[in-house]
Amino acid sequence: MSAPRTLTDIVTTAATVTPEGIAVLDPKSTLSFAELDSVSNQFAHLLWDAGVRHGDLVGLYVEKSPLAVAALYGILKAGGAYVPIDPGAPALRVAAILRNSRPRAVVSESQLWSPFESEEFEAIPCIAIDSNTGDQRRYGLADLNSAPEVRPNRGQDLQADDSAYVLYTSGSSGAPKGVVHRHASAVAFATWAAATLGLHVGDRLASQAPLHFDLSTLDVFGAAVASASTVIVPNEIAIFPLGLRTYVETMGITVWYSVPSTFISVMNDAGLIKGSLPALRTLVFAGEVFPAHQVRRLMELLPDVSFYNFYGPTETNVCTYWPLPRPLDRELTDIPIGTPVNGDHVYVVAEDCTLAPRGETGELYVSGATLMAGYLGDPEATATTLVEHLPGAAERGPFYKTGDLGFEDRNGLLRFVGRRDDQIKSRGYRIELGEIESVLGLHPNVLEVAVIAVGEVGDTALYAFVAAHDRVAPTELRKHLNDRLPSYMIPDQIDIFPTLPRTAGGKVDRKALKTAARERRGI
Repeated sequence: MSAPRTLTDIVTTAATVTPEGIAVLDPKSTLSFAELDSVSNQFAHLLWDAGVRHGDLVGLYVEKSPLAVAALYGILKAGGAYVPIDPGAPALRVAAILRNSRPRAVVSESQLWSPFESEEFEAIPCIAIDSNTGDQRRYGLADLNSAPEVRPNRGQDLQADDSAYVLYTSGSSGAPKGVVHRHASAVAFATWAAATLGLHVGDRLASQAPLHFDLSTLDVFGAAVASASTVIVPNEIAIFPLGLRTYVETMGITVWYSVPSTFISVMNDAGLIKGSLPALRTLVFAGEVFPAHQVRRLMELLPDVSFYNFYGPTETNVCTYWPLPRPLDRELTDIPIGTPVNGDHVYVVAEDCTLAPRGETGELYVSGATLMAGYLGDPEATATTLVEHLPGAAERGPFYKTGDLGFEDRNGLLRFVGRRDDQIKSRGYRIELGEIESVLGLHPNVLEVAVIAVGEVGDTALYAFVAAHDRVAPTELRKHLNDRLPSYMIPDQIDIFPTLPRTAGGKVDRKALKTAARERRGI
């Protein structure tokens, strides 16, 4: 078999090599690779009937399920790129994503259709994956089941440089940013990950990350590269540590990719002991810092499991990794992010834009095969973060400026230090504190805002300090935020004052506010 050029090549190859192998399953349903291939073909036909053409964007506004994964591949086979939208996001955020992406059609569920009943979005064709509709502008399961099971010829001219998906991340301007990945970058990551982790037929990957979160691309595409199985973890199970541990054991998960806070909660609150998770052979963490002392505890509880640290912003898929050695050095105070993945280059860049010497801290710049194409509809942001030239680099750009600080240690391993800006990671989600501040600032009574994050990974708390000219209740501001931001971006506490403290230079005294936040946290 030739190497895949597009994500659709991955699933069609798996359907040819292991047609009866389980492709994706959850507690309610299962699809083999042959079934996934044929159902995704039906979705592609339906999307063409709805007007989707090569290069169009298609919203994917659904809970993750085997049928949702088939819809995802169907969008790609129709020549489009999928735009996953969090089903739990507030209506205003969903509307912002729809305005920015302007999808040709949307695959959704009937209970999520309220945005498309508004005058602004009512012209967007919708495909329901959970019901029959009888609406001329909407398609349902009856339409899907009657569609041809062979792949439409019209969608087979995909190229590696075509857009594959758009993932929305937090933006400091107050609006979410759409990160565009091509088939080439997605395939480069998926094939590298499958080879690096030694994925094979019979493996079962826990698919815990929602489709709008970048970790999901390994669960879906990396598994398919190796004809392994994607085991979807339902939301109602994922939120309870004991239920999650039981599910991983019951479903025979062999590879588990998630954020450190998930593993910490399972370790602390699910009665994890030696001998737990007997089928698990590989554990991969990413998305936030995993404290070294917590990693050691988990490695002791899972002595036969291989551990990997993956690093990379959404803009790069994954760009570095580190297979953790056993035993883990007791002198190690933080977990290295390691070395670049195959086909990528990572540079430590000093303030003067020259390459920093080994051991000195600078901003991490990334180039190579897994890099994004840019930000959807935002050439200015793309030009700011993707630079074409880097003095001293061994290859041509573009180079992505991550905003992360790091250095190369004496062993040649990259180490993560922190952020240049006010961006943090909480439960694996990238959060721009500036976005929360911008949204709070939209409230008519708010004069000034500072949002402070305190705590460790898995236990990060957000505190909003607000100056308001009229008395406004914290509950009113919380509702204002709940209407506009996802739940993981809502501050744990909102305090209101006539004014915020100032430094001698007249700026908001964030150091004093951080001290206040730590006191509230009891740190």
